[in-house]
Amino acid sequence: MNYRAIQIGILIAIASVSTLGQTAAKAPCLNHIGAKEWAILVADLEPGKRKLLEDDEARKAQIDNIRELLAFACEATRSDLASEEPNSAELQFIRSETIASEYDRKRTKLKPGPPFGWITDAQVVAFYKKPTNLTAFERFFVTKMELLNMSVAPSARRTATLDDEAAARDYYARMKIAETSAATLLTPAEKTSAEFKARMQQAQFLARLAANEIGPAIAVDDAAVADYIARHPEFDSKAAREKAAKLRDRAKAGEDFAALANEFSEDPGNDGDNGKKNGGLYSNVAKGVMVPQFERASLALQPGQISDLVESDFGFHIIKLERKSIDGSNYDVRHILIATALKDPNDPNGRPVPVPVYVRAKLEGEREAKVIEQLLVRNPVTVEDVKLPAAPATRPPATRTVKTTGPAKRKR
Repeated sequence: MNYRAIQIGILIAIASVSTLGQTAAKAPCLNHIGAKEWAILVADLEPGKRKLLEDDEARKAQIDNIRELLAFACEATRSDLASEEPNSAELQFIRSETIASEYDRKRTKLKPGPPFGWITDAQVVAFYKKPTNLTAFERFFVTKMELLNMSVAPSARRTATLDDEAAARDYYARMKIAETSAATLLTPAEKTSAEFKARMQQAQFLARLAANEIGPAIAVDDAAVADYIARHPEFDSKAAREKAAKLRDRAKAGEDFAALANEFSEDPGNDGDNGKKNGGLYSNVAKGVMVPQFERASLALQPGQISDLVESDFGFHIIKLERKSIDGSNYDVRHILIATALKDPNDPNGRPVPVPVYVRAKLEGEREAKVIEQLLVRNPVTVEDVKLPAAPATRPPATRTVKTTGPAKRKR
């Protein structure tokens, strides 16, 4: 599932704004998508994406995604996450901006311009002459900054600047003015569409809240990964180690290292852009680029020396140092890799990953599937598989027929 991040002053995205001082009543979750809702969902899709949904398999995958999204959102409502601050306020913001944006979109279809560009500076000034609007903005801004800082690591948290606040203040006024206009100037059908879009935006926000709560139940620690590997012989690296040891002995006995690398190395980086093998050579490697085990072993060698086996999450490495700078900041090295990394059979386009990474993903995927299954039972959601409404017909460009001295020609 994809969730949105909102950044005041940098990106003021959908799901911003509304009356913050109020406490939202606990609304029933959105748990049904039928033909009318599908028509709204696909109305604004680009032709290519709309065409994709005509494929049965692609449409069913999208239906599953929507069911999971709405089930997560319903879980957040069930667990009262939706009633907590600042979440309750954010849900109001989402509705307000979606309604305002729908009206703004209607206006800009008639007269193109920047978002809310039809609202004048004088209207913004007049908006803030009402003390209640200023109070509402201040609560809005505090809440947005709180949500922003909750979504990032402590080291990335920030304090709002005056420019941030000024941009948000201008945006809030324009959004609220547009929302007020929408209440009287959108048609009933447009209001229905906007309200549904708002609920879908709210569902995305709620789903993220639920996912954050469920995350710890899905996470697998290092001990569980190690235990699983120990109990499954298919992950045993003994055969790979023995193969690498034999190649190490051959290299140290004087066989051509580059030839051995071209024949036996399982490092995809040994395949050159021209389709030829490059003898396991990595030139001018900067310190800090390779995994720590590889780098330590490489820099411990003198030019021409060959390492013993070096194990990393990717497998067993045999390293021959060709050159290193006096300060060790860069070096040239040849290397043979006997890989222990695995390729996920469910991801044919993915690259092989280290065994611990593969196992962790496998275990967490199994846990996630169980959690989602339980969540769908607790929060039944129906998404109908309906025939998509036909896309609006588009007229071809108009042409004119002009008379010439010869046969008539079309002038485009």
